Amino acid sequence: MNNNVHNDIDNIINFDSLSCGVEDVRQISLPFSPSLTVLTQNIRSINRNFSELEILLARANLSCDVLILTKCWLSCTSIIPQMENFVSFSTTINRNQNEGVVVYVKTSLRYSFVELELHEANGLAIIFDNQTVIFAIYHSPSYNNISTFLNKLDEQLQKFSNFSNVILMGDINIAINPGKRNVDAERYLNVAAFNGLLPTHTKVTRDASNSCLDHVLVKTKKRCLTIVPQCYITDHKPVIFVLQNIQKHNDIARSINKIDKDGLSKEILNIDLKPIYDSRDPDYSMSYLIRNLSLAVDNNSHRVLLSRRNKMIKPWITPGILKCIRNRDKLHTDCRRNPNNEILKLTYTRYRNYLSKLLKKIKLKFEREEFAKAGKDNKKIWKVIKKITHTNKNKSLLNELLSIEKSPHDSLNTVNEYFINIGKVLANALHKESEHKKKTVPDNQMNSFVMYSTDIREVKSIIKGLKNNCSAECKNSVKNWIQKLNYNDTENFISVIS
Repeated sequence: MNNNVHNDIDNIINFDSLSCGVEDVRQISLPFSPSLTVLTQNIRSINRNFSELEILLARANLSCDVLILTKCWLSCTSIIPQMENFVSFSTTINRNQNEGVVVYVKTSLRYSFVELELHEANGLAIIFDNQTVIFAIYHSPSYNNISTFLNKLDEQLQKFSNFSNVILMGDINIAINPGKRNVDAERYLNVAAFNGLLPTHTKVTRDASNSCLDHVLVKTKKRCLTIVPQCYITDHKPVIFVLQNIQKHNDIARSINKIDKDGLSKEILNIDLKPIYDSRDPDYSMSYLIRNLSLAVDNNSHRVLLSRRNKMIKPWITPGILKCIRNRDKLHTDCRRNPNNEILKLTYTRYRNYLSKLLKKIKLKFEREEFAKAGKDNKKIWKVIKKITHTNKNKSLLNELLSIEKSPHDSLNTVNEYFINIGKVLANALHKESEHKKKTVPDNQMNSFVMYSTDIREVKSIIKGLKNNCSAECKNSVKNWIQKLNYNDTENFISVIS
């Protein structure tokens, strides 16, 4: 009987987990396609390390559907960086400097979100089609009393107990790996298990404490995979979670269109231009020329897959810089395997610091070049500013407008009626506001303008108040001469000027 129970549990729990290099993530996750892919990362200030996150995503060459960033320092952040084809939202309840969760969701997905009511933590819930929900949570280590956090977490999980796929991800700062668990960790795992959630991995995500602090807890019957890449944006590693059979993606490998210029030149020289000379119809001549040129280009073009090791993941990152990033990660791995090797530790620290400064320098140089290319064109300048500051706004889909009423036809009528009457509504509002001001503001009695004669004492005080050594040399000499005049001389001087 016990064997049957164990077999049933094994059939229910389809969790796989592993660690690998960043460039190997895509190949490992391909067998799980189609899937819902979620990445969580302790970013430790979103403004400081956002560029490093973009490099990580480009190196992994992985199409993520949801990005969860914890420890974003939102109290010190005025603008949330934007990503192309993603919409972002963040927590508003941030109690200390470190707190803040930012979530990016692909614009092609249908979702809704709510901010979680948690004590001593903050987080968001992203809901997909009333079947799947993702909890994105950050629990700061500065909070010592875990009871209030667990009580509120239990309440939030019970609200979504009818969902078939429940995923809890984020930096919880509770060590759940074997050998590091304490009483708080056991209580936390018990609360999760009571709501049907089990940890998908216990791999170390923070090397400094040798602890698994970035969790993925799941309730699902689907097959799933958890990957912990060997990447070090901060002192926490990223964690990637792949849930199979959720969302289908059209995955297109990156490639370029290469043209054989010599072959193209020969084929263009062999084009028969006689029909163009003989024809009296300019439209026919133009279409004949364009058709033959396009055919020549197609005949001498072929697609070439870009090498992953030499691929330009960012316009300001060269293949040499990409090699340096890989060397840094390799040094970190070697340093972790040999913790007592002081020379290796010193080499890694110096290399990491040098590379960080170099990346900032190269990126700053690239941004200056982009401004120089824009010149005095204000439109191009603003495009560069939005690109650098990650403030490009994604265009919202119009499906929401079509779902205002019961049918698309009624929804369009409602939208048209709003825009037709918007001028009238604003005019009436302004008229009421002006009428209110007329009643509340008293009549102004200042209907006269008077100019008084110059007062000599006033001029004398101004001259005495002049500062020394704050104007040109010639003006200083005139000022010094005026200041040396006595009262009568000054009066006569002003009378002459008048």
